[in-house]
Amino acid sequence: MLLLLVSLFIPVSANLQLVTPKESDVVKDFRVHHTDFPVEIPKDLQPAKPLSGSEMFVIDIPESWFIEKNSSKDPDLIDLSVSKDEFDSIFIKNANGHYVSRQTQANDKIVTLRIPNWGINH
Repeated sequence: MLLLLVSLFIPVSANLQLVTPKESDVVKDFRVHHTDFPVEIPKDLQPAKPLSGSEMFVIDIPESWFIEKNSSKDPDLIDLSVSKDEFDSIFIKNANGHYVSRQTQANDKIVTLRIPNWGINH
């Protein structure tokens, strides 16, 4: 029985090849570029209804915190990641239903983010 396993293993392992991509085949920078709408837009196409305030999270962020937390190197993209615990420790809901930073100073510039809540209850 041991002899049979060895004879099956050797031919399979003998045919292994290491494949290394050529430097020219490696994509190093990929950006999505703007694509124009089709030339002809259907005449009966109705604009989307804007989301109501109750369907949005409104978050007022101090500009300094926003700059510190934005990990995107592309000036056209925003990449903010924050855990729920960190968010809850920094932001509080005000009387208008906006989330505001507990660290906001009187002279701070504010960045306002409006994000669909997709049915998430916070």
